[in-house]
Amino acid sequence: MSPRHPFADLADDTLFKLARISQSKPLGTVSATSIFSHRGLPKPSGGVSANGASRLMPCADGCVAVSLPRTCDWELLPAWLECEHRSFDWQSLRNILATCSAESLVARGRLLGLAAAVASVPPSGSNLKPCSESGRCRATKKPLVIDLSALWAGPLCAHLLMLAGAEVIKVDSTGRPDGGRLFSRGERSLTLDFGREDHRRQLRRLIEDADIVIESSRPRAFRQLGIDAESLVRAKAELVWVSITGHGRDSPAANWIAYGDDAGAAAGLSFLLNQAVGRYEFFGDAIADPLTGIEAAWRAWNAWHAGEGGIISLALADVAAFYASEVRPDQRSLAAWVHSPC
Repeated sequence: MSPRHPFADLADDTLFKLARISQSKPLGTVSATSIFSHRGLPKPSGGVSANGASRLMPCADGCVAVSLPRTCDWELLPAWLECEHRSFDWQSLRNILATCSAESLVARGRLLGLAAAVASVPPSGSNLKPCSESGRCRATKKPLVIDLSALWAGPLCAHLLMLAGAEVIKVDSTGRPDGGRLFSRGERSLTLDFGREDHRRQLRRLIEDADIVIESSRPRAFRQLGIDAESLVRAKAELVWVSITGHGRDSPAANWIAYGDDAGAAAGLSFLLNQAVGRYEFFGDAIADPLTGIEAAWRAWNAWHAGEGGIISLALADVAAFYASEVRPDQRSLAAWVHSPC
């Protein structure tokens, strides 16, 4: 039998807690392993992410994780590398980065809106603290969840809440639809043009009626629409607002772009694998995303169940660091997992 993903047991425990507190039978059939492999992509190798959009690249003083999933990311490379305009591919980028400082590369990339992170030593702890099951219980009605998120972590959170018994409305923007659409079966959906005032009013009414809101944008994006999470939770004490970011809601990290692969590297996961097998690797397929989706669903339902509203701020990098600090995988088990068949 192939070794399980190092974080599978802890993630399964979190799913079990969610199933128990929600008394959901459908959740009892969901496993962390199935979620981690949901996209059906092979285990990454050679410092290349499963979808090919992220790479671990050696630098003069370390290693950086770079994610370039969009055409506009590649167009920013001349400015990032401070060189004349030219065509880039991954190999030419690797050749240039090999002579550069990892820290300065990441700092400049984040200013430009690129997703980059130093594959650093794992922090001694995480900003995220364990979440215990609340002993309180509110009314038994279904919570109304408004899902404003995109890609993987937020939609996974919404999907798990739906399996737990929530009514979920997926809201897309006409200007920026969710290209992922990994989890939307069984959810109601609505598409709004956030450039129109009447549609913004409709969005605000939805949020006012919601029990749980899930979003994965940088805080300034919603403030520009006249939606301020802090004000909304003050006005409605029982509202649970789930904010999923790359590195947190506070400046300057609030403006940093991140995806699941580079966020995992920022949490020290690639460093752990380098110690175990002698090379930097990604810790599975964008692992910070499914971990954050699972953790967000548990914390959101637990807070709603107890009638304890507020902002639940989850950063991909923090969640990955939290799992690493809780599990503390040893080098032998990591090496066995890396070398196991897909």
